[in-house]
Amino acid sequence: MFNPNWTVLVLRDDDGPALWETGAILRYLAGRYGDDAIWPRDPLTRADVDRWTEWANLNVAMAFAAPVFWRIVRTPAHRQDAAAIAQAVQALEHRPRIAEQSLGNTRRSQARGSPAPTSSSATCCIAPTKSR
Repeated sequence: MFNPNWTVLVLRDDDGPALWETGAILRYLAGRYGDDAIWPRDPLTRADVDRWTEWANLNVAMAFAAPVFWRIVRTPAHRQDAAAIAQAVQALEHRPRIAEQSLGNTRRSQARGSPAPTSSSATCCIAPTKSR
């Protein structure tokens, strides 16, 4: 058994252990095969990428999974609470703007020569959450 959760997403690279969980796989691939623009070597710069990963997990994924996704996907249509779903979606709408604004500020800082995570680093961490 490669994944104790019995889900499909698993990565085996060379003779290493089986990796599961999207974020762990992405960080492994970025660290192993990516350059500094994808996965910063500097611990402080990489911590900023990790910060956005955690932000996406806590502020987007968790606010979407139970309040929206499960209420639609796992609830029969006749039992769905449209008002609660709409309220949850409305609560989520401002969150992508937080990331977009911050990443825009990051790009402007980099243009002035400040070291900061690239948008590709942040995108690698935020995209799996956003696509859920």
